[in-house]
Amino acid sequence: MTLDGIFITHRNGEFGRGVAVNSGGTLVMNSGVIANNAYDGNGGVCVDIYSSGTFLLSGGEIVNNTATYGGVYVANGSFKMSGDAVIANNTVTSGHGGGVYAVASSFEMCGNAVIANNKTSMGGGVSVYAFCTFVMSGNAVIAGYC
Repeated sequence: MTLDGIFITHRNGEFGRGVAVNSGGTLVMNSGVIANNAYDGNGGVCVDIYSSGTFLLSGGEIVNNTATYGGVYVANGSFKMSGDAVIANNTVTSGHGGGVYAVASSFEMCGNAVIANNKTSMGGGVSVYAFCTFVMSGNAVIAGYC
């Protein structure tokens, strides 16, 4: 699935996450906004642990979402954040990965990508766990987490 200029917003409750990637799927986001979603589970965007999915974020914003783990949650998959993509002002209630929480996955952050001002008690910007690889290059920035 490719998202260009799409706004996904105000999903709340049991199925309130913005976007889920399942069953080996691929999500490409070039522009648009995923914002103001609330979910008592994993991520405003979630690459599910059973999916081996891929998320390619080359533009757009993932902002103001609330979840248990990660503004973006990636488990057993891959996530590449590049271009002018922004992950900001997300709130995580479990204490791990305010911006991105990655477990048993690969995460690459490059270009002018920004992760900023995400709120959690541990790993406000990025939290990588259990067999993860994380590569950050170019002008990518992680800042202002709390």
